[in-house]
Amino acid sequence: MQRPIVVIASLHLAGLVVGVTFPALGGWTALTMASVCLLSAAGAIRGRELDLGSRWVLLAVLPLGLWQGARAESQWCGAHHALATLGDGHAVTVCGTLASEPRPGRERLTLPLSPVSVTASDGSVVELSLPVEVTIPLRGELPLDEAELAIGDEIEAEGFLHVQSPVRNPGGFDRQAWHRQRGVAGSVTVTVIDTLRWTPGEPSPWASALRSMRHVRLWASGCLERQQGEEAGGFARAILLGERHALDPGDRHAFLLTGLGHLFAVSGLHTAMVFGLLLGGLRILRVPWRLSLAVAVASLVPFAALVGFRVSVVRAVILITALVFGRLIGRTVDSVSALALAALGVCVWDPLAPWQPGFQLSFLAVLTIALHAPLVRDLLGEDQGGLGGLLRRRLLAPALMLLAIHLALFPLMAQHFGLISWVSIPMNLLLVPMGFLVLFGSAVSLLGAAIWPWGANLIGACTGAITEALLALVRAVASWADAAVSQTPLPWWLIGLWYLILFGGFAVVRARGPDEILRRRARWAIAWLGLAALLIWLPLTEFGTGRLRVTFLDVGQGDSTLIEMPSGAVVVVDGGRREPTDMGLWVVEPALRARGIDGIDLLVATHPDSDHIGGLIHLLERFPVRRVAEGDPRGSTDTLRLFRAAIEASGAEHVWLSRGEVITDGRCVIAVLHPDPDPARRAPDTNGNSVVLDVRWREVDILLMGDAEIPAEHQMMAALPPIDCDVLRTGHHGSGAATGAEFLAEVTPAVGILSVGRSNPHGHPHPDVLARLAEAGALILRTDELGAITLETDGWTIWVRGMAVGAN
Repeated sequence: MQRPIVVIASLHLAGLVVGVTFPALGGWTALTMASVCLLSAAGAIRGRELDLGSRWVLLAVLPLGLWQGARAESQWCGAHHALATLGDGHAVTVCGTLASEPRPGRERLTLPLSPVSVTASDGSVVELSLPVEVTIPLRGELPLDEAELAIGDEIEAEGFLHVQSPVRNPGGFDRQAWHRQRGVAGSVTVTVIDTLRWTPGEPSPWASALRSMRHVRLWASGCLERQQGEEAGGFARAILLGERHALDPGDRHAFLLTGLGHLFAVSGLHTAMVFGLLLGGLRILRVPWRLSLAVAVASLVPFAALVGFRVSVVRAVILITALVFGRLIGRTVDSVSALALAALGVCVWDPLAPWQPGFQLSFLAVLTIALHAPLVRDLLGEDQGGLGGLLRRRLLAPALMLLAIHLALFPLMAQHFGLISWVSIPMNLLLVPMGFLVLFGSAVSLLGAAIWPWGANLIGACTGAITEALLALVRAVASWADAAVSQTPLPWWLIGLWYLILFGGFAVVRARGPDEILRRRARWAIAWLGLAALLIWLPLTEFGTGRLRVTFLDVGQGDSTLIEMPSGAVVVVDGGRREPTDMGLWVVEPALRARGIDGIDLLVATHPDSDHIGGLIHLLERFPVRRVAEGDPRGSTDTLRLFRAAIEASGAEHVWLSRGEVITDGRCVIAVLHPDPDPARRAPDTNGNSVVLDVRWREVDILLMGDAEIPAEHQMMAALPPIDCDVLRTGHHGSGAATGAEFLAEVTPAVGILSVGRSNPHGHPHPDVLARLAEAGALILRTDELGAITLETDGWTIWVRGMAVGAN
């Protein structure tokens, strides 16, 4: 059998997928299948049918994967549901043992605890073996020392429990899936640092070794920042040590837009460089070749510990070890077989790893290189000398390999990130060598810091200069509006067909044999499959649905509404807050990208409160915007000044809205009902002058109240004909000062939407408002309960969906 390890890894992966998808098939089913396979194998071997026996042994791997996947899924579901009985968002006390390395962040420190006990305020207790993450905000002085924490320490803290629900916004980060992929049951956010208690335990030798590596990482981080400066040193920490939190979030996003986000995924490039440095150093010291290989490979384990045993690093370590071991015993190891061995090792170590984006992207990229490198060599022909040969080897060959990798990763990038970078190939050709120089220079400066400090500082300064140039170029390209385009997630059947064409076509082209007619027919079949997929997929792409779609995004205690007109025109009303989390970056932009939106026709700031306009600043920086509209020029906050400066820098047309104005795309009409056109009759406060919009499409009327309160409602009722609506986005997040009974009696909404943050300190929505809406007969929908709420209408019928629960 050719490449048996590939078959074993594939069968194990298939078992994992079935076990996780259908956990009821686990347990006794897997045991029964394993028993049948092993008994059949034993009988075949006894009868000297070795080939048949080997096949049965291979099939025994399938129930192993089935059992592992079903067990992991059942454990997670049981722990998740047990935590859910305590109530999401409720105050709890958590006590547990530190189970793995602390995860530092830019604003928080995360401690995974297992086993763990979670106690609710009513005395209910849940005991779990799966980890619960304790998140500690980094403000003030912590009662524990991160550098001294070790696996086995006891942690006790009080905070709010988060039993993660599915994704709450279109294109948003699916925190529940993220927890599920890592086997984490839930999280607790510590709100009062004084409640945090730390009791050092008796660390095992392994925990002590990991703590020592953390000391090394902290020393290395400080050394890099001293040598290269804070900004360049942060990039060096991210690219060498995997500390992505050290990089500015805006810069991280810029690298994603330019297709260079993989630089921070410490992986094969980093591991191979460390291996090469160690091997080269040992050879300079005249250590024998075989011993040098063995020592260099063994040293990769401490490096993997240094960067936190990331999946991509574990894959690279196993892959390099397999190739080196084959070299030591005098055998050539096939790269695909070595990659399959690495995949098998990672899956046995972590059965949920295949569902992590890092696993999928990392293994698929390396598999593409392994399979398509021979094809690229065949296309380029024999190696030639001179300038032409140099260009073919150094420019054309890497460009073709990058194209193959991008074709392979395109569906997954669309699925996980919703972005496709048009500049990725040239940026990779240009900047990956610069990134390698930064990586190499940073590693050399660290190695030399203890031996030759002056020389190490000089190397660090030079590396920092290269880093500054790299960052400047990435920022410049990322600021170009067309650097990346949005791509809605593709259907799974289309993704499967994509890979069948990509890798099936490779197999046909590379096939050897006399039957040229069969190969020609196969090529035609693959070409027709691709054309059929394109013809089926194009009608599914939304270039303007002919429907009105209004999405009330879940931006916490704030407001943001996305209006997609029947013609395809896009209106964004408010953008949530900017501090402490930029909702424009983390919620509104991903929602726009998920809808395939790359430009905004109209941006409306209902009033200058920071929880409405903060996120709009990021949208003005990232999207081409035709017009920006406000209602009242008054206001002097820092956020408002930043917003107005962003408008000027964007070049968008700046207009002012007042009652009587109409915005239309030719069919759908948005009427402005407030503020009053006469400045003398306007209210003295920002909420009183909030822009109120009435969105009308055929027989459907949707009223967006901004933060308008009862006085503004009375002013509108006095100045306008009777107002009627089907959907009311209530004023001021359900505050008791808005949505009065008289106003509800006039507008008679069938649906009341409340944009409100979970456990917000203002007590929104007010019980009186909920009672008034219920008395008016309105269906009450809240973003704190349903996540983003999407209304879609053809002008007569309204379809409603809540993201968090998938309710229709």
